[in-house]
Amino acid sequence: MPCVAHAVGLGKLVILSALGQPLLAEVELISVQAGESATLVARLAPPEAYTQANISYSPALVGVRVSIEPMS
Repeated sequence: MPCVAHAVGLGKLVILSALGQPLLAEVELISVQAGESATLVARLAPPEAYTQANISYSPALVGVRVSIEPMS
């Protein structure tokens, strides 16, 4: 079975943490189709994807957690 990937747009970024604290941020998701939000999965690309894109992979990304939460 072929792997199918869809993407949503990224909107406004809001930093919620203070200087010197671990980064806590919210990124608005835009261009989400009706009914699509229940099936969305967010994750960082694997280190190999950074290499293929000729982008440096930072070891600081190892502990990053990503989640999708509905707006209240």
